[in-house]
Amino acid sequence: MWLFRQALTDEDKAGREQFMAWCREITIDIRHPQAAQYEQMLEEYRQAVRDACDQLELDVQMRCFWEAPGITFDARCIEAVRSSARGDG
Repeated sequence: MWLFRQALTDEDKAGREQFMAWCREITIDIRHPQAAQYEQMLEEYRQAVRDACDQLELDVQMRCFWEAPGITFDARCIEAVRSSARGDG
């Protein structure tokens, strides 16, 4: 899972930058059974966060605190979820 934190700043009337006493944290859970696709999804996520924060002129910190590349779920589990989603299970 990936966490990114934005340090939000604001300018006071004298034009001095002051640090706001809070930040925003968002946790993202990214998984894919194929490691190459997982890596591509991670890079796209990182770039989207950087682009958004750059556009808003926000500082950002990203860190991974858990990874699960290449997870393959048991076929019975997949079918149980699909069956439930269809409403026949």
